Amino acid sequence: MLDPFTEYYQPNVGIAAWKLLVAVGCQVKLLPVSGAGRTKISKGFLKPAKNQAKKMISAITKLDPAGEMPIIGLEPSEIYTLKDEYRDFFPGERVIKSMAARAYMIDEFLIRKGAGGQARILRIDNIFTSKSRDHRMVYLHGHCYQKSQPPADDGYPVGVQATKRLLEMVGYRVELIDAGCCGMAGAFGYEADHYDVSMAIGELALFPQVRNAAANTRIVVSGFSCLSQIKDGTGRSASHFVSLVDERIDHEGELTT
Repeated sequence: MLDPFTEYYQPNVGIAAWKLLVAVGCQVKLLPVSGAGRTKISKGFLKPAKNQAKKMISAITKLDPAGEMPIIGLEPSEIYTLKDEYRDFFPGERVIKSMAARAYMIDEFLIRKGAGGQARILRIDNIFTSKSRDHRMVYLHGHCYQKSQPPADDGYPVGVQATKRLLEMVGYRVELIDAGCCGMAGAFGYEADHYDVSMAIGELALFPQVRNAAANTRIVVSGFSCLSQIKDGTGRSASHFVSLVDERIDHEGELTT
């Protein structure tokens, strides 16, 4: 599922995600609609957001009329809007419940079992077992939408724990940053009236930990707002976790050192 943050600001993440899904054996179909309507919901534009939701639902149904394909997202606020708010927009609709049940962040999807009964990401790992890993340390900051997710019915990690598990499975040592919201909160941190509050929230815990991280420690996020806030508040560049996974894979789908 495309989202405007990936499409317009970090298309390299979308390309890396596509390559990664192909490498684990998926046939990827790109939805022609960009965005689940999260940005409209965050500002209270519920009617336009519901219209956007109808477009997304129609596009998914047209592409997958049998309702069998997983729906994969890269931006937490977008994919979890489909999973959560769509059920509020269209209560009792079975097609919405079906979509929500098979919608995943890409990390949640890759750590779950696929064909053959093994985690999908291990379809790469097990083919090329001779490659060593340097186990680089990364600091991971989870998106608020990830942190708010309830446990999954299948017992697998969800939210930020799924991101942590995926990064560990491809060879990184992961330490979670002990912080709440980054302070951006959608457009909140970009609004002049809220800027000082936004920065103060970042200074509570996130910014000091990022500044104190060793220079060779990567800062990793899943949400574009978090990435932007870290850059603005600390001067350090963070990376989407998909980019780090992509760095472990060569052009033939082999995990690299």
